[in-house]
Amino acid sequence: MIGTAVVVAPTVMGGGGAALSGGMKAGIAIAGTIASTAMTVYSQQQQAKAAAATAAYNASLNRMDMEQNNRNRAIERTQDLKRYTIQQGKMQNENMPLDFMYADLESFEYQALVKDYAVAQANQTLEARARGGIYQGNVQAANLQTASYATALGGASDAAMMGVHPETGKSRFLT
Repeated sequence: MIGTAVVVAPTVMGGGGAALSGGMKAGIAIAGTIASTAMTVYSQQQQAKAAAATAAYNASLNRMDMEQNNRNRAIERTQDLKRYTIQQGKMQNENMPLDFMYADLESFEYQALVKDYAVAQANQTLEARARGGIYQGNVQAANLQTASYATALGGASDAAMMGVHPETGKSRFLT
């Protein structure tokens, strides 16, 4: 496409210029191929960087959720303790037996442990998701980088083959 635009331009503009030689056309085509390959390689490298950055960002979001879970649990723990203390005060005012109050304390502590365990499990799931996302992002980035190397090699091969005359197998530039 680029080579065609350059070849047609002198005729359209009325310059009356001579037609381009085969070597010149090949040179223009090679330059276009190299430029196109370079842009494709650059975009694939940028996609690789974006994949790794996206994975890191998503992992940071998961870790922020973990921190929020811990803060919420600390607030809940304080509220539970406040409710328990109020409840114990009421029981004392009602002259409840000490054994009943002790059993209630054990139940309260057990429920706190159950809630702590649930938060720890949720955080463990979030951390696993964060690590898995980072791994997937790194794999995707590596695949894109490998693809960019293949693109570069393919473009170089295409450019090299454009410089070879198909019938003779000789260079178009060494005539």
